[in-house]
Amino acid sequence: MAAPPVNLRGKVACVTGGGTGLGRAIARALAEAGADLAIIGRRPEPLAETAKACEAYGVRARPAVCDITDSGRVDALFDQIQSELGGPHILINNAGISRQSPILELENENWDDTLATNLSAVFYCCRAAGRFMVPAREGKVINIGSSAGSRGRPNQVAYAATKAGISGFTKALAVEWAPYNIQVNCLAPGRFATEMTRARIGDKEANEWFLRTVPMNRNPEPEEIQGLALFLASDQSSFMTGQTIYLDGGSSAI
Repeated sequence: MAAPPVNLRGKVACVTGGGTGLGRAIARALAEAGADLAIIGRRPEPLAETAKACEAYGVRARPAVCDITDSGRVDALFDQIQSELGGPHILINNAGISRQSPILELENENWDDTLATNLSAVFYCCRAAGRFMVPAREGKVINIGSSAGSRGRPNQVAYAATKAGISGFTKALAVEWAPYNIQVNCLAPGRFATEMTRARIGDKEANEWFLRTVPMNRNPEPEEIQGLALFLASDQSSFMTGQTIYLDGGSSAI
């Protein structure tokens, strides 16, 4: 028997880094499935564009400008989301940065920024959303990790450390929140064709080297993350928690 289509009507989803790339693709998929949305990020224009695209599906979509490395602002934002939209029922921790550098040239500021955006902000957002999810005994948390968290590549020590940290964070929180019917999983993509990776993909020699580590030998488009994100956000994954699922064209298998 085929699985029923994903129906998220009545749910409120929060997507960090929702203005561009994978965040935008995930937000649009959630909207198409009927979820209302808070689209969170730092730049107003991309957030507004994503919100407009989501509203075309007949849902409420609110752009929310917020520095998610500031825990106080995160708490205030989630209070506002709950007041204006309800929920939250679904949290997608997608925001991230990547500062490529050999470790001997990696400045403290870049290390600190990467940890703040990629890891501390996940903690802040989970804690803020959990204040509503735990009493409601309902929730879905999807932390966007990376295959870089399990594979060694040069010039990625800060990025890889944060993405490996997200996987461990996911496991611990999944066990802690399992009694409250909250599923916490990590979706770990490989290198998708997004704004953040455009320069590296455009470097022909570097891209060819990278694709030799990907059995499927291509850079996927953002829309290819939508199906797995929808599954993890829906009741179809109600018995899956604490997992890191790789979507990387097979690179984590070799």
